[in-house]
Amino acid sequence: MLEGSGIFTSEAGEVPLKKNGFVFIKADEIRGIKTLENLVFLAVQDGH
Repeated sequence: MLEGSGIFTSEAGEVPLKKNGFVFIKADEIRGIKTLENLVFLAVQDGH
């Protein structure tokens, strides 16, 4: 997370994130994001 805050959801549950936080989610997991304020995040994906 580069700026802001939010809650990332995955099959494992909810992970609250704020600036400088990170989360790892497997490629095949169902996931989502709930924003708590304006946010900017960087997503990196493996080429499989």
